[in-house]
Amino acid sequence: MFAKLLKHEFSAIAKELLPVYLLMIAAAVITNLLLLTHYDTPSAFAAAIFGAITVAAFVITLVTMIRRFRRNLLKDEGYLMFTLPVTAKQLILTKAIAAIVWSGIGLFCGFLSGFLFILNAATFEWGMIGDFFAFVFSHAQAGDWLVVAEILVSMILNFTLFLFTIYLSVSVAQLPIFKANDTVRRRIVPFGCFILFYIIYIGITSLIGELLPFDANTAINQSSDLLLPLFFGIAIELVTVTAVFFLVDYILRRHLNLE
Repeated sequence: MFAKLLKHEFSAIAKELLPVYLLMIAAAVITNLLLLTHYDTPSAFAAAIFGAITVAAFVITLVTMIRRFRRNLLKDEGYLMFTLPVTAKQLILTKAIAAIVWSGIGLFCGFLSGFLFILNAATFEWGMIGDFFAFVFSHAQAGDWLVVAEILVSMILNFTLFLFTIYLSVSVAQLPIFKANDTVRRRIVPFGCFILFYIIYIGITSLIGELLPFDANTAINQSSDLLLPLFFGIAIELVTVTAVFFLVDYILRRHLNLE
């Protein structure tokens, strides 16, 4: 059942986001072709449209992730979702996994559209790309690749924490205590909860940073000097992500108040 729910979530998000991502790539190609014509007005107009579509794609992606969670689990559809033979944890995970993967697809499409946008730029030396990668692969050591891997893991955990914090904020807003005032419940509570969480998170991580067996201000002479700080950062992020996940799960299991 979990696999079926995950497949359904991927499909549902694809219907909303895939056309936007394809439109962004198409706009990049059209803009690039117009730039080759050297007609300033159409080219500037197309570039402005491409920029607007790129920003819109980011906003639509974020809004879609929030709406899918809120509509499916906290509104009328929740009556059906919570009768399925799956746990609240699995329902949260289906939303999170699909959101993370589609955000990655969106990021890839953004880079691809940017690449297509400057594909024929006369001032860009494409040979520099090959030279750069040749230099990296010839000089990189094992420690360098470990640092890159840790940075990637940290980025994924940061986005996951951001996503779970949104889930937590929206879940807190549906608690009965906020039911009386609809404006407060829908707008002020989620935003306030989100900001408050990050204030507490930054405060705690800063305190932990002072207790760690290394000085963050110490000069970094080589990539291996980053291995330990990044490892501790990943550990803190992982613990925080886990804690927020279980908080969301607790609210959905014990204090769910469907609209």
